[in-house]
Amino acid sequence: MQSLYEDRLAQLNEEESTLVGDNPSHPEYLAMMECVDARRAEKRRIIDLEHHFNLRTLKRWGVARRGQIHAQFFQGVREKREIALEDLGKQWYQIQQCRRRHANTIPDYGFRFPTSKTQHTRDAVAYNKEVSLLAGIAKHEGFPAAPHIRGATGPEIDDDFEEIAVRDGLPSGLGREASQS
Repeated sequence: MQSLYEDRLAQLNEEESTLVGDNPSHPEYLAMMECVDARRAEKRRIIDLEHHFNLRTLKRWGVARRGQIHAQFFQGVREKREIALEDLGKQWYQIQQCRRRHANTIPDYGFRFPTSKTQHTRDAVAYNKEVSLLAGIAKHEGFPAAPHIRGATGPEIDDDFEEIAVRDGLPSGLGREASQS
């Protein structure tokens, strides 16, 4: 029995020496390590793919989000520009309405020639009546009728000069002596 233990111990020591060295050569250990390495490689491959897909998804999400933000920004700018243009259009319309309203407030003093022959005849008759009426007034009452103005008399002129303190047609302070020299 002891030899059985010794054989078993030698076998275990031999297995231990195949496991403890720098390059283990134990067949079961190598088979397990191969399975572990394969499993680890598969997990690593899955993790790398998941990481790659997550990065691509995040990049696409970032581009889409940026596009959405730009679209919202430009839509807001468009709406504000449309509102501003609409307000400017309303103001321009009001300005034009005021301008048109006040454009024809100046009376038209032009003489328009009638287009129809009957109106031309009526206007000529009215003109001739007016001219004959004015000629009659000028003949009978004088035209233009203004009152007759007579000149001032000598005493009235002297009274006027005394009122404004002028003597002999000269201002006061300048007597005949000053005028003779």
